[in-house]
Amino acid sequence: MKGEGNKTWVAVLALFQTLLLEQEERHFEALRQAKKAQELFKFLPVSPKTIHATLVRARLHLQVGQTSEAQHWLQTAKLKAEQFQSPYLLSQAHKLLGRLAEANGSVDQAIQEYRHSIEQLEKVPVQTSPESLKIPHSRNASEVYESLLSLERSEERRVGKECRSRW
Repeated sequence: MKGEGNKTWVAVLALFQTLLLEQEERHFEALRQAKKAQELFKFLPVSPKTIHATLVRARLHLQVGQTSEAQHWLQTAKLKAEQFQSPYLLSQAHKLLGRLAEANGSVDQAIQEYRHSIEQLEKVPVQTSPESLKIPHSRNASEVYESLLSLERSEERRVGKECRSRW
């Protein structure tokens, strides 16, 4: 029991080191550290911390342009978050899936993912569980709303231009 607690702390520290490297915009170093953190979490039971580690790794792959790796880890995180029944973690997975869809030029898919993210955000209880890490994946819910509105506006402009060009 005591050994598992130590492993958890080591994994959490590795995750926080990852986040610090990411904040310093040292993305490739952060990605290497995220892989180490995830390796440490692999030996622990699935918890919000393990799902956070997977989301962070996916986000870093996305930031360095490794979209297929990001896709893999986002699907993994989404499945774990669904099993764990965590609306907050699901909202984060959908938000990142929206960013991935945008990066791949799939505007309709991105809009759909952002809408799913908002739906999940609305299910998040006011108080977080003491088990969860208080690591924000977005500054606040408005980030998702802004992304969704921006995409919807650009899509409306594109459709409007197509209609005008046909007339």
